[in-house]
Order: sequence, then structure tokens, then C-alpha cells
Amino acid sequence: MKKPSCFAALLGLCFFLIAKTPAYSQTFTAKPSVSINTNVGGFYEYLPVNYQSGKTKYPLIIFVHGLGELGDGTSGQLSKVLANGTPKQMNNGTFPATFQVNGNTYSFLAIIPQFKKWPAPAEINSIIDYAIQNYRVDTDRIYLTGLSMGGGVVWDYVGANKTYADRIAAILPICGASSPTTVKCENIAQANIAVWATHNSGDGTVSVNNTNGYVSGINSLPDAPNPLAKKSIFSSSSHDAWSKTYDLNFKEDGLNAYEWMLTFQRNNFGTLPDEDLSLIVRKSSYHSVLEWTYTGDETYSGFYIERSKDGKSFDSIGYVSTASGTLKSFKFEDMTPYEGRNYYRVKGLKNNGRFLYSKVKNIILQTGVTFKLYPNPVAEVFNINTTYEMNGVQLVVTDMAGRRVMEKTISGSGNFTIPIQLPKGIYSAAIVEKGDMIYRQSFVKQ
Repeated sequence: MKKPSCFAALLGLCFFLIAKTPAYSQTFTAKPSVSINTNVGGFYEYLPVNYQSGKTKYPLIIFVHGLGELGDGTSGQLSKVLANGTPKQMNNGTFPATFQVNGNTYSFLAIIPQFKKWPAPAEINSIIDYAIQNYRVDTDRIYLTGLSMGGGVVWDYVGANKTYADRIAAILPICGASSPTTVKCENIAQANIAVWATHNSGDGTVSVNNTNGYVSGINSLPDAPNPLAKKSIFSSSSHDAWSKTYDLNFKEDGLNAYEWMLTFQRNNFGTLPDEDLSLIVRKSSYHSVLEWTYTGDETYSGFYIERSKDGKSFDSIGYVSTASGTLKSFKFEDMTPYEGRNYYRVKGLKNNGRFLYSKVKNIILQTGVTFKLYPNPVAEVFNINTTYEMNGVQLVVTDMAGRRVMEKTISGSGNFTIPIQLPKGIYSAAIVEKGDMIYRQSFVKQ
């Protein structure tokens, strides 16, 4: 039998390798011993299809690994970062080449560094700088995600200061090993970063209290982001919340983790506010008080007050005219807010016809409050029945001329009996708290 030639054998081997090797258009490349900073000695680079031949800028994912994957970035240790999550998917070829979001097609760039020790926020910042300098990054679409140690690093980076936070469109921290603080939550909220945090309810390695604390801390602030930070708490005692989170088939609101990221970008996240238009929203009993000022050279002709129940769809609930256009301090009271959380913004109409907006502020209100003053007419006493918790409010009675004829301090809720020693006539009874009237009713004294 004739033996095959060396050329034929080599050709057969090539066909065998082609048949056995998946044809991935995107590339995932190890960069061992390529130093980004003193804490990163190597990294993996993921490039989308046709990256080398085009000029398109791409969304960037920076993935931060867990404590068990620390290493010096050399070829002998760098592969440790492939154990979990995004780099595992990219390495085994299951990471999609493209994602379809809101009718648009996107492909990701990714940088996956290996850290020698727990990284500081400044070291994450230098990785972002490195990526922008060396790759075609869409700087409005930079996403930060990580697990365990990496999840904590994600929280700490965007919580470090607003300058860092302003660089990121969305974060996905998983079982993050970081303790929330008011300052961190404020920096995240003020930057209006999209947040989706996941954790296992019975995690014995990193407490779920971290994730719960961050999300509740962010959302309870007056400058809470729009949309609010969200969390997914899985029913499990394992530390591994990342397998489910990064699973392409796991979706919330119809989106997996990567699709969710792509719905957000900097400079197109909500409505860009006019920094010269400053809005404060405060609670006055069971209604909202909006106060705003503006600075700058341009003037407004008036302001529309807009309210939303979900932070997305706003309706106009009032208008305040500036008359001459020179006043710079304004006030509006929403006497019929929604039960629970209300979102507000002020839409300023400038004299040149353009509209600009304040930042969105939100407040939680209890609106299901009732007051009842009876009987009416009143003989010697009348009763007050209310579900409102009155903490040292004033009952102020005025006559038809507007003169105060009676005052009484009331505390608590429920039923109150008030003696009325006044001449016959028509009066007005008002409940006043810290200078704001929260209820008023006319009555007749017999």
C-alpha cells in the first residue's frame, strides 16, 4: 500500500484542525507581562469582529476578578482570571459577537486585568486611561463589573469621588466585598450611574447586607439616580452569584446583564440638566414643596413643574411665570402628590425659546391622610379626627377678617376634643406645621 506523502498528510492535518476549531470572528488574546500600572502585570484583551480594519469606537467592559484569581500577570498566572464570568465566556467562545438593544447592534471591547493585590480606585482609573489611549473606546459607554473582591472594587471606584463616577455609564457589582457609606452612595447617586447589583441571600463569605445597604442608601437620597439602583437577591447560601448573573439566559425585564448595560450611556442618560438651575424638593406634611433658583447670564420667561411616578414619563402639573424675567427664586407646592415616591423636575423656558431642565429630585410621601373636624355648626366643642401623626402642630382659628382668635398646640393622631369659646360667627380652622398649612376647614360657631 502506498504511503501518503508528507504534503498530503500535512494538508489532511490542516483540514482536521479547521474542522475541530470553532470559527470565532472576535478575538480574545492574552497579554502576559504587559504592565498597565504597578498592580497590573498582564491582562486579556477582547476585540470585536472587524476591529482591526475599521474606525468604529466600541463600548468597553472592564472586568475585575475575585480574590482567588490574584497573580502577577505572567504567562504562568494570567490564565487564573479565566475561571469565572465574562472572561470565561470569552475564552470558551460563548460570548456573543453582537448584542441587539433598542433596535441597535453593538459589539464590546473588553479589558480583563490581573491584579497582584486588592486594587485601589486610582488603579482602576489608570486602566480606563490605558484603554482609552490604546483602543477605540466609546467613552460614553464604559461599563464596570466584577465579582466578590471585584464587585467590591467596582463599588469603591464609583464611590470614591464624582470625577471617577462620571466616567462610567453602568456598573454590575456581584456579591461585592465593600461596605456602603453615605459618601460613596452620594457620589454614585449624583453621577446618575445605572446600577444593577446581585447577591445570594445566604452568602457566608460576603454579607448580602453590603448590596442591600448600597442600593437602599443610593435610592433614599434626594439626588437618587434615574432610574433607581436595582438589585437581584438570589435564594442561595453559596457565594457564587456570578454564574447566574452572567448567564446569557438569565434576564430581568427582558434583558440579560450585557444587554442591560447597553441601554445606558453617559451624556444621554435621562435629560441633561442645566447646572445653573438648582432645585430642592422637601416634604411638608403630606405634600411636596419645590424651591428653585437659577444663576447665569441667560434668563427664563417661566417654568413648568413636571412630576413622574416612575422617573421616566413626566407630566406638567403647574407653571410659574417669572413676569419680568429677573426674579431668581421660586416656589411651588404640589398638594396632590402620588402615594409613595414622586419624581420632580423643573422645565425652564428661556427667553430664546429653548427648554432646559433641572436635575430630577425625588421624595417619598404618605398621602393617604385624612382630617375631619366636626360637628359643624359647633356649639361648645368640636372634634378633630385624623390619621396624620401631628408632632407639635398648631391649630389656628381665624375670623372672617383673617384675625387669629385662637391657637392651640396639638400632638399625636386619632381623636381630639377642642373647646370653642368664641362669639357666634363663621371661622376658619387651620392645621399648621412648621409654617406650612396642611389642612383648613371653615365652620360655624352657634
